[in-house]
Amino acid sequence: MIALTSSHRIIRLVFLASLLCAGAMGGHALAQGEIPAAVRRAGQLAPDQAALIAEFVKTHAVNLGASKDPQLIKKDREALLVPLTDPLNTPAFRLKFSEELVPTLKKLADDPNEIVVINALRLAGDLATAQSVDLVKSAASAQKPAIRYAAAFALRRTFEALGKMQAPTIRQDQADDAVRFIGKRLTEEKDALVIDGLVLAGIEASRVPVHRALALMNLSTGVSAVAKEQGSKLASEPLAQALLRCGTGVRDALSAAQPGQIPSEALKAAAELGGRLISYCVQAVEIKALPLTDKALREIHAQIATTGETIVLLAATLQGANAPQSRNMGSKIKNASIADDAAFGVDARTLVGRDGVLSKDPFKFPADAFLAK
Repeated sequence: MIALTSSHRIIRLVFLASLLCAGAMGGHALAQGEIPAAVRRAGQLAPDQAALIAEFVKTHAVNLGASKDPQLIKKDREALLVPLTDPLNTPAFRLKFSEELVPTLKKLADDPNEIVVINALRLAGDLATAQSVDLVKSAASAQKPAIRYAAAFALRRTFEALGKMQAPTIRQDQADDAVRFIGKRLTEEKDALVIDGLVLAGIEASRVPVHRALALMNLSTGVSAVAKEQGSKLASEPLAQALLRCGTGVRDALSAAQPGQIPSEALKAAAELGGRLISYCVQAVEIKALPLTDKALREIHAQIATTGETIVLLAATLQGANAPQSRNMGSKIKNASIADDAAFGVDARTLVGRDGVLSKDPFKFPADAFLAK
């Protein structure tokens, strides 16, 4: 089994600690009662309604940074999050809520205490406005991995919120910029857990119909770069999980699509991702980095290879090409024998080799794009 590094444990512990400070949102009736549905669902806010929102935010933002008491932080953060859970909230309400809260969140984002920053990013993610997304993006390149992970989580929450809204609070071009930002960060990020967080954000974006194609393209391109950089090095457990998670998300999106629904450039990006996942597994097998006796390690790489194969075949089919039948190549990794490893290398090259499917129409990748030989 691949070991989870101590730095990754720290990131998870810090992030989970911040969530525990916030606690579960148990007081829905009380908190939503303080901002009535008539206000949250108003198409336009009357002056007294706007004033009520401003007072609510002012009252409940006091302890987010000033208090050292986890229970007070929990109480305020819970109170601020609950009104945002109603899918019938109007843009008018969310934008006013954001206008009042984001200035405080900006100050908290510069706090030396990681938990204070992570709580601020959690709130920013649920706001799902252009203001809050700008704040999250600025935190995504922070020095501390735990904060970068929190920023990725906030982007995921933003697209989750956008997917549930009756009317979006962000213009499509602004949300598209956030999608591209996720793809760019994937090509720059070195921490495996943060990569996994960005993958989850990209998958969530792909679930919003108007962003699906762009999200698939940026997610695929970003993780393709991660897998390519890995080369013949064995991925850590968090990185292997991120590769598999991305592959599964892209595979599921392609499986649900009909011909013509996903642009050809997005399909080509997905096909490249599939090829990178397969070629990564080929190199891991051929440098003998997967001991025959390590069932857990073999299992995850079998899943990565199978997912990569499925992506390539689906992308080819959606492009109108005659895709070959699946060889279930991942099962050969799982079988864990010298003969099966050799057979896996042969099967894999029918897709990613010099004369493989990806080197031909409709994709036409260079012959050596995935494997040197």
